[in-house]
Amino acid sequence: MRKRRLLKSHVQAEEEQQASSRRFPHGIYWTLLAILLLVAVWQYDQGEKKIARQHISSAETFAAQAEYISAIQEYRHAMENPRLSRKEKAQIAIKIAQLYADNLHDAELALAFYNQARRFYPASVSRPEIKAKLAELKDQIGVLRSAELTEKDEDTSEATSRVVLLSPPVSDLKGPVVAQVCGRDIHAGALARYLRSKADYQYLVLHPEDPKFDEAIKEFFEREMAYLKAVDERLHERPGLAEQLYDYQRLVLAQHYRKEFIDTAEQPDEKEIRAFYEQYKQRFLIPERIVVGAIGSTTESKLLEAKQLFAQGVRWEDLVTSYCESQSLRAMNGLLGTITPSDKTLPVFGEVPELIKNLATLPPKGILGPMQINHEYILFAILEKLPKQEKSLEEVRPQIEVILRSEKQSQRERGMKSAMNQSTEMTTVSQLKKLLVEYLKNQDRENTSTITHSQPGSDQ
Repeated sequence: MRKRRLLKSHVQAEEEQQASSRRFPHGIYWTLLAILLLVAVWQYDQGEKKIARQHISSAETFAAQAEYISAIQEYRHAMENPRLSRKEKAQIAIKIAQLYADNLHDAELALAFYNQARRFYPASVSRPEIKAKLAELKDQIGVLRSAELTEKDEDTSEATSRVVLLSPPVSDLKGPVVAQVCGRDIHAGALARYLRSKADYQYLVLHPEDPKFDEAIKEFFEREMAYLKAVDERLHERPGLAEQLYDYQRLVLAQHYRKEFIDTAEQPDEKEIRAFYEQYKQRFLIPERIVVGAIGSTTESKLLEAKQLFAQGVRWEDLVTSYCESQSLRAMNGLLGTITPSDKTLPVFGEVPELIKNLATLPPKGILGPMQINHEYILFAILEKLPKQEKSLEEVRPQIEVILRSEKQSQRERGMKSAMNQSTEMTTVSQLKKLLVEYLKNQDRENTSTITHSQPGSDQ
């Protein structure tokens, strides 16, 4: 009975369609145009998301090879994709921040990308481990800004600049004196530098009457008072803090030296861009895609009936409504989405590379099954096949420029390391590792002995 009703409704629908096509009702062209536009937008959306995933995959490969700059460039290209959600962009920004923090040791850029993740999707930085990392980065930046280069004795024959820990930069000593803290003059330059570090600096300058301006000034003086009190109590001379300040100073200088060296890498020229495009055309190819549908039922005969009706032209949506018993497939309207032949996983069914390979061989409107999967019968159909697309050079030019620039920077970095090894005089003793291990073990024994003797009752 169900089969007879569906066939009858299908025949009636065809007759009505023929009748309506003869009448050419008003608005039919606009309706068709709207449908075509929606299909085009959907295809574009899927294609752009695929490109973003390719960038993320490239970034993960670069990161695994310790090519961190190239990884960041790929992540940034993915993050700029307009078809990604704000939550997805926030996750990419966090990955960039982690590379800057853990591998490139750039606290300021790491914090900038964590803040960008917060702007994309505030909940993305609410995890405890990220909050702890943010606090650590802010502490690092606070110390780094107090360990800057200062210039003195410009008229003498001695070196005019030296690194002085806990000394203010020259810019902080400029401008009129606006306050005194712990007997020390605070110049407008110090406050100006602090305000410029604020994300809303431009707004504050244009709206000094806003309470946020007063809050920023209050924050500055609270930080300044705590800092000067610490200096008066000579906390910077404590072994642990002195080592930390010294390490940050070395980190900043080494990092800036490396950055200046790498930034001199040349931009790729037209010949290099075209050669890369010709060599790696496959990289910019959008592969053939298939739109897969699926219906699930506990009865094989039911799906055989649906299979016959689909072959006779009954719409897939009608078959899903009448024959699909699987709740997960009904929730998806019998559509598993768009996949490529190289994909390994299929929505709902997980990792099924052989099944995908078989589906890819079917023609449009082709049917596979029914087959038994997880105690139920499944009927698969190829609802549409989308041909592969080759992107033009102009479409992918910005992406190629980023890749080539990253490669040049990586080569420049390797050259820097090689040049340093050749030009820097360095000798090591033959038993370096042995001596170092013995020293470390002696230190550990001394520390253990100190802790034991300091415990109550140890004298007994």
